[in-house]
Amino acid sequence: MMSTLIFPIFPFALHLLVIAIWGTIAIWLASSGAENCIKNDGRNTTCDCSTSAEDPNCVFVGLVKQETTIFWLQVYNLFAFFWMTCFVSSLGDISLAGAFASYYWAKNKPRDVPSFPVLRALGRAIRYNLGSLAFGSLIIAIVKIIRVILDYLDKKLSTTNSTVLKIIFTALKCCFWCMEVFFKFLTKNAFIMMAIYGKNFFTSAKDSFLLLVRNCVRAAVVNQVAGILLFLGKALITLGMGEIFSLSKTAATMKNRWIVTRIQFRHQFVH
Repeated sequence: MMSTLIFPIFPFALHLLVIAIWGTIAIWLASSGAENCIKNDGRNTTCDCSTSAEDPNCVFVGLVKQETTIFWLQVYNLFAFFWMTCFVSSLGDISLAGAFASYYWAKNKPRDVPSFPVLRALGRAIRYNLGSLAFGSLIIAIVKIIRVILDYLDKKLSTTNSTVLKIIFTALKCCFWCMEVFFKFLTKNAFIMMAIYGKNFFTSAKDSFLLLVRNCVRAAVVNQVAGILLFLGKALITLGMGEIFSLSKTAATMKNRWIVTRIQFRHQFVH
């Protein structure tokens, strides 16, 4: 299934679109406000900014912002960003899971494997599972925004010398970090079960959790082996790209320390 190698471009493009929308809204909110103009007559009386072109004494001095409203709108925008990024990632996961499931459960390979399995799985996910994907993504987005709020409050209260508050916030941040990791693991496996059996989110989450509990040792071994293989793949790509750059013609004009920077950049991109 060569299409699985090309498919990641689709969620990557959707992620870029979500980032662009979030950034545009964030900039628009940060620069929003009511125009404030005053007359340059020594008394600093306010005037209508729409008449500043006709009245040379009417001067624009700045924007009057509603800081509290803008702050909560930025929080809402950030929450929507988390929700949409989780949704796009979930859509990619369930599409790949459906494609691999259609290959795994095919009796006679490759005859029984459907053509364009990734596109077919994506179509099934869009047609039948969008609500479940949105709900699972919502759970993770809520935990993420709570973590951001906790970090914000922790920084606001960092000037206080209360040891009790520091312990409470540290415990809460650790708790919600563990909760986010758990929900990511649970929802990802639930989406895999949804792709295979077509059940709803709660049933799929329950079935996947019970399946993992019954096979906890096997699941741990498989996850560790998969993690090692992924790390080796990332390391191979990173070192390979670094070696290609070091052997290129442009490398002769640069210091060796720049190669490390390029290797680190490529590792972050692969990750």
